[in-house]
Amino acid sequence: MSIVRVVHLYFSEDYLEEFEKAFEKYKPELLQQDGCFDVHLYRVLGSNGEMATLSVWRDEASLDKYRKGTVFRSMWERIKPNFIKKPIAKSLEAIH
Repeated sequence: MSIVRVVHLYFSEDYLEEFEKAFEKYKPELLQQDGCFDVHLYRVLGSNGEMATLSVWRDEASLDKYRKGTVFRSMWERIKPNFIKKPIAKSLEAIH
């Protein structure tokens, strides 16, 4: 079964446009990662500065390989200084 990864990211309102541009630039690289089937960016309704990413992976091994790779590290290093709150990440597995 595939794995869905949801990550909530918290930024100042001033950084949101820059993050959206960075995500669009980064998205094609992410989709080229072995085992990545899909990825989306969402703005959380009723929240100031909260965004969420949703990515779909073949399995946990594919997700872990990506998280240890250079694509993830380069993007994370770019956005990490702009967090106003620690991100929350959860991996989900479909049961039905």
